[in-house]
Amino acid sequence: MHRECSILTYNLFHDLPRFRHLERRLELVADAIAAARPDLVALQELAKAAGCGDMAAKLLALVNQRARPAVYTIHYAGADGLGAGDHAFEEGVAILTQLSDVATAPEVHKYHHQVRLVTSIGGQS
Repeated sequence: MHRECSILTYNLFHDLPRFRHLERRLELVADAIAAARPDLVALQELAKAAGCGDMAAKLLALVNQRARPAVYTIHYAGADGLGAGDHAFEEGVAILTQLSDVATAPEVHKYHHQVRLVTSIGGQS
C-alpha cells in the first residue's frame, strides 16, 4: 500500500544577533504551514538563544494555534552549541509533522554517525 506524503521546507535563520522581525517571520511561516497542511515540514537553522528564545517551540505553538485541531509535533536535532547563560546559542534542524506514526527517538542526531567535538576557548566550551 502506498501513501502520499506532502513535504514543505523552510530555512528559518533570521538576522543574528539582533533577530529583528523574527516574531513576524515565524507568524508568516506558521500561516503558510497551516494553510498548506503538509504531512512533514523540514526546518533548517532553528536557533535557541537568549535573543530569540526557542524558535522550534514558538513555531510549533503558532502552527498548532492556526491548524485546528492542533496536530503537529516537532522533532529537533541540535547541530551545535556555544556559550552559557545569556551568551548561549544553539542552532539545529527539525521535522515538524502531523503524522501520528512518527516515533520519538530518545536522542536525535543530525547525522547517523554524529560525534560531539568540543574545544575550550577562554573558559567557554
